[in-house]
Amino acid sequence: MPDGLEQGLSLPLGALDGDALSQATEGSALLRTFNVSAGDRLSFDWMLSTMDIAETGFGLDYAFVVIDGQRTDLGTAASAAPSGNTPYAAHTGWSTFEYVFTGSGSVTLGVGVVDVLDYTASSQLQLDNFAIAAVPEPETYAMLIAGLGLIGAVARRRARN
Repeated sequence: MPDGLEQGLSLPLGALDGDALSQATEGSALLRTFNVSAGDRLSFDWMLSTMDIAETGFGLDYAFVVIDGQRTDLGTAASAAPSGNTPYAAHTGWSTFEYVFTGSGSVTLGVGVVDVLDYTASSQLQLDNFAIAAVPEPETYAMLIAGLGLIGAVARRRARN
């Protein structure tokens, strides 16, 4: 399908293309919808490995994140360094992506990689330590402060005795 990946990520047709001369030829993505609260924090580690190296005139493949239809690029094959001992010619090394949600409700998240202008020099995206950390509710902070105050009062009372 010509717009399968973009449609699945709720992106307009052509949104994964660089420009008219650097069109995405193939790609894949993980897609998930879940609920978040304002202040929740998404984080994961990622590494792009590639055979699409700049020395051969390519280096256009890239990895990306899409949150509710907004694409953010993680890294490109052009920024990958020779890897030496892996099946891929180069990799970006591990990096961390972090995002704080500003609103509450249902969120659609996509993480993927696309090959640009070729079908032969493949790239892959590796993910690790994927987490969404909830921000504690105000009641939790109130309980923590009350508990610390109680511990302080008990310690002060013991010191007097």
